[in-house]
Amino acid sequence: MIFSIIALTWFLLEKGWNFFKSGEKNIRYIMLVLLTALILIYGGYKATFEGENIMGSLLALAGVGLRLWGRSAMKESFSVKTEKPEKLIKSGPYAIIRHPLYLGLILLCMGGVIASSSKLLIIPFLINLVVIIKKVKTEEELLESLPEFKEYKSRTWKLIPFLW
Repeated sequence: MIFSIIALTWFLLEKGWNFFKSGEKNIRYIMLVLLTALILIYGGYKATFEGENIMGSLLALAGVGLRLWGRSAMKESFSVKTEKPEKLIKSGPYAIIRHPLYLGLILLCMGGVIASSSKLLIIPFLINLVVIIKKVKTEEELLESLPEFKEYKSRTWKLIPFLW
């Protein structure tokens, strides 16, 4: 239960109330938010903070840390809407990974699944993964129009360092 409260508090602090009023209204984003909430709330309810559950909680905490670090690097450039950015962020985690917020979300959700020991949560996690991969593809297509993106793309990882 504590895990769920921490996750919900983080979500509200990161997204803020404006997310609910002016957030992106497409089906991919709504699915991402709802499935993440399901994983974190149910996963947090089932977490016992022993054995593999501690590992899952630490993984989720690493995901939260990566997302907050990425958000701080973006400063005022952050938007929940998928649109062409005015400038390319290349500092903080963006110096290594092009989509650290999505990697942080993957780690957060994976941590929730592991912490809960629930095989049932693997299904929403996999759906989330597919949605994230599609969003990454869409965002990469938008970034292609920025002149410095080609060079940036050649020296950074798309989502997972040393793999992709």
